Amino acid sequence: MKKIITFIFSFFLAFSAFSLDIKSGTMLLSVDERSGTFKIFQLSDDQKSRTSLLYEQDTRTSYVLVTSGNRTLKLNDNFSAKIEATETGIKIVYTADIAVVTLEVNAQQQNGFLFTYTIQNNGKNEISMGCRVLLDSYLGEKNNQHFKTSNNPQIQTEVQFTNSSLPSWIESSNEKNIGFRLFVSTNPDLAPNAVMLANWKRINDAVWQPEFQQNRNFTLAPYSINDSAIALYWDPKTVKPKESRKIFYYIANNSVTAMAPLDSAPLPTAAYSPTDNTIPSVTAIQDLPPATQAQIMELLQKDYKSALTILQMINNLLSSGKSVTDADLAKIQAMIDELSKRKGQY
Repeated sequence: MKKIITFIFSFFLAFSAFSLDIKSGTMLLSVDERSGTFKIFQLSDDQKSRTSLLYEQDTRTSYVLVTSGNRTLKLNDNFSAKIEATETGIKIVYTADIAVVTLEVNAQQQNGFLFTYTIQNNGKNEISMGCRVLLDSYLGEKNNQHFKTSNNPQIQTEVQFTNSSLPSWIESSNEKNIGFRLFVSTNPDLAPNAVMLANWKRINDAVWQPEFQQNRNFTLAPYSINDSAIALYWDPKTVKPKESRKIFYYIANNSVTAMAPLDSAPLPTAAYSPTDNTIPSVTAIQDLPPATQAQIMELLQKDYKSALTILQMINNLLSSGKSVTDADLAKIQAMIDELSKRKGQY
């Protein structure tokens, strides 16, 4: 079983080699150059160790939904992404038939990153456009101290803030006081209409926003146990053709107590500080002919899904409480052997 898990882990490391990283003080942002998904880390003082600030095992659990008319699409799944480094951070342009969404992540002087989404109406008619940001927090789950805010030192049950009752910041941190603070705009025209602290699966399974249940804990039995998350809601509003709306949020080190107002004016930015592995060390697949590049990416995506399936099978076996049989191992090994055969194709 250890050999199987080691293979899967190695496969994911190889698959995740293409990343674009930037630093802001003791914080590190790492963006997958193919999908646009990202990870955020708090670095130790000596820069030798790091703690993920959002759930890291599957970065797809933190994501953005965009609504356009009666359609709701997940940004990383339903849009094509073009990613580039800028002088102060990273720019990602997501394109779909319903909209063009531009994400600019800028390193700030206060140990953190400013996220700015510009959602442009790509059609010929005015349409209602909205956005939901889901951040899969986890740091406070171990000690059941899920969140704190500028107004509340301890949050252990579901909470919903309206546009007029937003705290100055929301914090997720662990027992070692490592964590982050989330800031949003206080401008009524730019602030989210609601912020919800709730079970991740409850939010994820909802088409838009689950009904708030006061004093509810962060468990949704039987599978989502003590699993908390933060959701930001910018309700749909009318956007004219070729016009856009902007949303902002700021993720900072949990030592940051205040920041400049988040409004239409950009915040002061720190000098761009790429890490040593900004340029992928793997042979660049961009050098291949377009058709071959597309074929390789398709193979990688299929094999990535296969690896996820294998991991799920292993997880099911371990959590079932039953003995693992030779037949179980043989089935998993056969799937791994099939992945191994295809390694030479990319």
